Amino acid sequence: MNTSTVAAKQIAEFEGIRLSPYNDISGNATVGVGHLIHKGPLNGTEKSETEEQAIREFESDLIAKAEVFVSRIKTPLNQNQFDSLVSFCYNLGAGRLASFVSDTGLDKGRYDLVPAELLKYNKSHVHGALVPVPGLTRRRQWEAMLFTKAV
Repeated sequence: MNTSTVAAKQIAEFEGIRLSPYNDISGNATVGVGHLIHKGPLNGTEKSETEEQAIREFESDLIAKAEVFVSRIKTPLNQNQFDSLVSFCYNLGAGRLASFVSDTGLDKGRYDLVPAELLKYNKSHVHGALVPVPGLTRRRQWEAMLFTKAV
């Protein structure tokens, strides 16, 4: 299964596009459409991108960093559930997705627990404290809604 065009556009909108390298909210060097350059802050070696590079990188990252890992979930998923979890994985990573699937019981068919659990992942470390972030809250609300939406 692949991410739907509508979901890919929404994920890109949540991520935003920045052609100059920047430190993301967690302090990691990032560029383009949420592309992690490396863990930790900018160190001066990072390069800017063109919009075309950023879009190609996003498409590649979406597959390599999210679709591949969501596809490994053994519990059957419909397109909306798949898209929801791709967004989650793209934002938080494959390790977090794996623990999320286990912790929610999705790996045992507990679809009903997923939406509420998604909403809990709306925080990030800001100045050393774990705080709710409005953009993450909106994203998690969209993912939870999408997960429950009939195809």
